[in-house]
Amino acid sequence: MKRLFALILLILPLIVIARPAKEVTSRSVSQVLGEIFQEHATYKTFNEELARRALTLFIEQIDPSKTYLLEPEIKAYLSPDEALLTKVVKEQSDETFATFRKVHEIAKAAINRRSKLEEQVKNAPLLKGIDAKTLHKAPFAKTEKELLERLIKVRSLQFEAAEEFEEDILKNFDERLIRWRKHWEDQILGSSQQDSDAFLYTYVTKAIASALDSQTLFFTPREARAFIASMQQKLFGIGVQLRDNLNGLVVTEIIKGGPSERSKQLRVGDRIIAVDKAPIVGMHIIDSVELIRGKKGRPVDLTVVRVADESLDGKLNREAEIANHKNNKEISKIDKSLHETLNITIVRDEIVFEEQRMQVTSIPFGKGHIAHLKLYSFYADDKGSSAEDLKAAIEKMAKKKPLEGVILDLRGNMGGLLVPAVHVCGLFMDRGIVVSLKDNKGDVQHLRHLGMRAYSGPLVVLVDPLSASCSEIVAGTLQEYGCAIVVGGKTFGKGTFQRTKLDMNAGSERCVRNLNEYKVTCGTYHTISGRTPQLEGVASDIEVLGPLSALEIGENLAKYPLKNESIASSFEDTMSDLSLMERPRLRNLYRAGVQKKIKDYTQYLTLLRENSKKRLKKQKNYQVFLKRLEKEKEKEPAKREPLNENDFQLDEAVHVIKDLIYLIHAA
Repeated sequence: MKRLFALILLILPLIVIARPAKEVTSRSVSQVLGEIFQEHATYKTFNEELARRALTLFIEQIDPSKTYLLEPEIKAYLSPDEALLTKVVKEQSDETFATFRKVHEIAKAAINRRSKLEEQVKNAPLLKGIDAKTLHKAPFAKTEKELLERLIKVRSLQFEAAEEFEEDILKNFDERLIRWRKHWEDQILGSSQQDSDAFLYTYVTKAIASALDSQTLFFTPREARAFIASMQQKLFGIGVQLRDNLNGLVVTEIIKGGPSERSKQLRVGDRIIAVDKAPIVGMHIIDSVELIRGKKGRPVDLTVVRVADESLDGKLNREAEIANHKNNKEISKIDKSLHETLNITIVRDEIVFEEQRMQVTSIPFGKGHIAHLKLYSFYADDKGSSAEDLKAAIEKMAKKKPLEGVILDLRGNMGGLLVPAVHVCGLFMDRGIVVSLKDNKGDVQHLRHLGMRAYSGPLVVLVDPLSASCSEIVAGTLQEYGCAIVVGGKTFGKGTFQRTKLDMNAGSERCVRNLNEYKVTCGTYHTISGRTPQLEGVASDIEVLGPLSALEIGENLAKYPLKNESIASSFEDTMSDLSLMERPRLRNLYRAGVQKKIKDYTQYLTLLRENSKKRLKKQKNYQVFLKRLEKEKEKEPAKREPLNENDFQLDEAVHVIKDLIYLIHAA
């Protein structure tokens, strides 16, 4: 786990950085920043404080692993004086960005220095006992000697992490590292002045946007596609997982229900060497995958190398036959005879990751059962939505046996789309306000549930530190109305809402060419009590610690989070945000039932807590787990790690809902 983390920490930033669009210019930067400032919750103009933040972020984006730049050459930009900040603000207004360009030029020169050091790094012995998190947080090297030492440490961590990999990956690991590094360096340098400027303007925009707050982001085209795919848990392509094998892309998995499985042409182990007749050998995996993905319904031609006989007997016969031949030409003939090259055409289609949307489990209880509904994100598209899928699951389970209770598991659910979250909340409550949005002008808008609830029985909402945003709306609102008991740990603490300049319905099938795609924080959302989870999170009614409890996780740790501010409660809907013409219709709808603050479940909270404490105190494995947690908390925050244990949180949530069911029946 630790070694894998080291690889992710020190290599992955170079893999995921996306190529900017060539068409971006200083003018387009000013236009998109103008839009972002207009919509932002707090900042309306670029000022000296934002300039300070943006310079730091720009440097961190260019050199995330601190393996290129030296502290003396960037000190003036990491700790700028007032004169420089004033200059940066004026340059943004003039659309010149001269100071950022100077930093960019320093980075270009640093690439040449890094290349010269790489030979020494490659020949240096690997070190043991390097802590990845400590190295990641260390400052920039002051001298070339320090930089060389850092590079050796980074390489040592990379190879230590690579020990977890399969033999064929480890064999070519050095070449992979070089490819990853060169791919990023090519982005910084650019193959032309246009490319170089495009990189500069793109990352200036990203830096200034992120300087506003921790959730405002400017997207490159690839990042926009990835963001849409993550929101919808789907993408468009051929439905396979691929691994870069240096001599092509190897198919490691064929996704169930995807176009490749339906066509039955590709196999696991096939090596793709060309896409639409264009060779991809030697190409970076990001660029290769971009060629394979594409619009729904469009065919893609793949040139594939397949091992002719993959059986054990076939491999042994091949080895024996090669051993009996000493002539290299004869061996080459044998090798070729054991492989075949195929041309395969697959029609691209939508791939929906159903297992990453929701999972449903039935827990037997008495003559009926309890539904464990694990929701991974809040989504909505032409295939369905989180609310529709949850409702269908509840109805299906209720038909099989009596549904005695529901556990809505939002652990690890970092949010998604706001409207689907409102609809999910509506499944478990009567009509009324679900969440209130305070925008950048201070106006408050209420989002209401106006349909019928799908379930009215005992409900537990299970959360952890990675339950964020929409998860906190659902957990907090149902908790405050009294419709649910919240179990687990404190949530992430993201109480801001964003608007996206993206066509979410287009999905990742389209080639995102729009150069002003972004998400911007427009305000804060508030649960029915008027409080916002921003920085504070939602506290569980019954605390049960989990594997993440020793870690420092939350919006309060972000670089530039928005502040926490409350508004008036909305348990009574005054309809003040509606026009006079809209209010009569809402009053008419409310006649069918308005959600009030209830005590149906919360009246038992004291007893439920006592039962939980007694139960967990007797649970020996849980007590051992708590001791391990305490030891983990004694470490420096950067050195703490998640603990892989039994799912005590889910086990206790099941006990809590069973207790609740018994208490309700006994009343």
